[in-house]
Amino acid sequence: MIGHYRPFRADHAWTVACVVAMACSVISSGCSDPKLNKVDSSESAPVGDPLPSQADAESLLQKVRNVYATATTYTDNATVVFYGVPKATGTERIVPFTESYLAFERPNLLHVSYTKNIASPQEEDYEIVSDGLTVRSSANELPDQLHEAVAPVWLTVENFIPEPALRRAVLENAIENTFPQLAMLLSTDSERELFPGENRFRQLTDDEIEGDSFHRLEWSGAAGKRVLWIDPAQYSIRRMQIPIESQRKLLDPRKEYSTVSVWIDFAGVEIDADIDPKVFKFAVPDGARRVRRFIPSPPAPPPEYLGKPIGDFAFRTLTGETVTPESLRGKVALLDFWTTKCPPCRAQTPVLNDVYQQFRESDDFAFIAVSLDSRVVPNEAVAKTLVSWGGEMPVVRDRDSTSVSLLNIRNTPSLMAIDREGRVQSFQVGAHRSPDALIDLVQRMMDGEDLIATDRQQHAEFVAKYDAALDAAEIRGSLVETEAGRREVPARKLPTKLRLTQLWQTDQQAISRPDALLVTGQDERILVLDDGQAIVELDVDGEVLARHALPDHPERADGFLRSWSNDQGERWTLASGAGWQQVYVFDQNWQQVLAFPDDKHSGIGDVLFDDLTGSGTPVMHVGYWGGLGVQGGTLDARQLWSNRRLDHVFQLANGPTQVASDGADDSVAGRRTLWCTSTRGTLLQLGGDGKSVKERYVPGQAIVYAATQSDGQMSCGMAVRGTGEYTVVGFDNADRVEWEYALPTGEYTDHLPRITSVVMPDGAPAWLVAAANGSLHWLDLSGRLLARCDYGDLLTGISMQSMQGKSILLVSTAQGVTAWQVESSATEAEGDESSDSETSTQSDEQSADEL
Repeated sequence: MIGHYRPFRADHAWTVACVVAMACSVISSGCSDPKLNKVDSSESAPVGDPLPSQADAESLLQKVRNVYATATTYTDNATVVFYGVPKATGTERIVPFTESYLAFERPNLLHVSYTKNIASPQEEDYEIVSDGLTVRSSANELPDQLHEAVAPVWLTVENFIPEPALRRAVLENAIENTFPQLAMLLSTDSERELFPGENRFRQLTDDEIEGDSFHRLEWSGAAGKRVLWIDPAQYSIRRMQIPIESQRKLLDPRKEYSTVSVWIDFAGVEIDADIDPKVFKFAVPDGARRVRRFIPSPPAPPPEYLGKPIGDFAFRTLTGETVTPESLRGKVALLDFWTTKCPPCRAQTPVLNDVYQQFRESDDFAFIAVSLDSRVVPNEAVAKTLVSWGGEMPVVRDRDSTSVSLLNIRNTPSLMAIDREGRVQSFQVGAHRSPDALIDLVQRMMDGEDLIATDRQQHAEFVAKYDAALDAAEIRGSLVETEAGRREVPARKLPTKLRLTQLWQTDQQAISRPDALLVTGQDERILVLDDGQAIVELDVDGEVLARHALPDHPERADGFLRSWSNDQGERWTLASGAGWQQVYVFDQNWQQVLAFPDDKHSGIGDVLFDDLTGSGTPVMHVGYWGGLGVQGGTLDARQLWSNRRLDHVFQLANGPTQVASDGADDSVAGRRTLWCTSTRGTLLQLGGDGKSVKERYVPGQAIVYAATQSDGQMSCGMAVRGTGEYTVVGFDNADRVEWEYALPTGEYTDHLPRITSVVMPDGAPAWLVAAANGSLHWLDLSGRLLARCDYGDLLTGISMQSMQGKSILLVSTAQGVTAWQVESSATEAEGDESSDSETSTQSDEQSADEL
């Protein structure tokens, strides 16, 4: 049946142990170069030639790190090499495995090309290029897709590969093992260990490569010894020997080699040299589509020969009778192709016997064990062998090799299933470990199901879902040029289907530049972030109660406020913003208890301040820009967990509770989850422990903002179509789109709540949507427009709450904060709320979770 493909072969160990071991078994000869010395980190210094002191080693390492830390530009070509000397011949074997090219210019120009499994049918090619504005990435497994993201202001080890799946595939464990030179170039922490976990460090005596002398530094750890060969003129790395002692059995399972090493050679190293600007350009290949996330390719369709009549074979039973397709007509038949010299055949025989026993009494079923042994093997040996393996199936011989010529059987074991009309319904190569799938296959055939027709229908559905996912992930327009998304702010027009009555408005003497809004719990205090520099407390009448300054910091725009209270009434308030470097937390007495984090990064995307695990203690769930993903931390700055499946986080929000169908056990079932939106256009659902529950895909939609009703039965998301083109969609728990509502054109520039779950004055639940052009749209749960308000100004914050028994809408703009009482209109029929943007459509598209 159709399987699901996963992008990239991330299960390959970077140390290439398994692959190199396989390469060693197939390489019959190698190249010998006397100028390349053997690498043996276990060597000791010659007698009378003492090792350098520890101070000398630390001084040398510091010089190396300084070179990379201060370099303005850097280029090299690197090759991972397997080196071995067979005991039998003593001939050196040198096998290149990966090649890479690196060009870097501060602060954010980069070109990395990486080829894995050189000269192998399974070659993997990746390329990552940052031109300072965007980062584009490609993978040869997905030739029709080019991932694109906004380039960070400065590149770090966390953000230089924005696409998480590609990052896992290229790095796989740690950057210092794949690109040690890039790790030093991008490091923002001069105190960080170069090779974490390898604490024993010393300098070896100098040695030569191709006649040139190099300094050497050695690290020792659990995985073995690592050696850097350092150019004494410019203090750059020329070679890095990789620790392989713990992998020696995988590299040399038969102990055929007297010496085995794996190293990286760095050639063509240039530091502080001019780099052609064209190096940092990556044109979109013909036929490729720019995407927000890589979409795994659909599997290949069922082969054309399936569903067609089987070849006209003629097998002989051990008693001399002939078995042909005609003799099997009317029966569901399994044909097992095997030989007496096939270990996998022996291993699967008990499994196949279980299938045979399940259906042997049926007149509509036949199981035939087709021996492909040569004529020299007597019938008695064939029969006894199958019985000794635990098989009781009828045996036939293919003495004329019709299996190879007519049925294209090239390997054993192979299993073929044919239906009552003699059509091939299934063909599988390899041993089976369990009878369950085969029993199900046979039963479905006996029930009359056309498996191939089902498979082809499933494949067509999978391709359709793939096309929808790819269409949703495609980037239309520019990520960095917002001219196309320029918004036109219409004049103020209050709704006619709701009555808005202004209660009060602040002036610029009280709040100079209002930004985010937040209404606290039972005390109904209104918090306003003023120009990113202070939190102003207002009462329900708009009077200023207090002003609390934030620590000095450079960020001013795109701020947000979060608050959380425990059962004892203690409250904490958090201030931060999109693109800010820190989160500031205050207790109920407005004493600062935390400024987090200390390390420089690409920017904070969003923060959810809540207790999702029911511990009674708030947790800061921080989503970052640029590779750090999402982290959970405590008020004393301890990191509880980290999830790096996302690159550029847009929003963190409370999601629906965990349910058993998502794999939740009794300990977490019923607990709330965390929703994360990002440049991927998906909803990553995390548990309170940071573990991924699942990544949700709304068919045909690139979701960048989401909200859910309190019961979690209906959710609402904002999807991006192109620059400045946004649509609101309603979807259910199966991620089926129920309705769509197009918003006025315009690109968002403020971090305001785009979708809020609200309660209307009549008590009905609804969605309040803030458009980029300053308009507000109230939608019911079926996507029907209830009311629209053109506010006449760009919005920086909104909140709709029940306060003092009234429904209050708070709106902040650059002019001030305004409070409006919201009431149902007595004459709802007055006026016309419709506009070109107010379209609602139904959709029956299915979920694309499996993509």
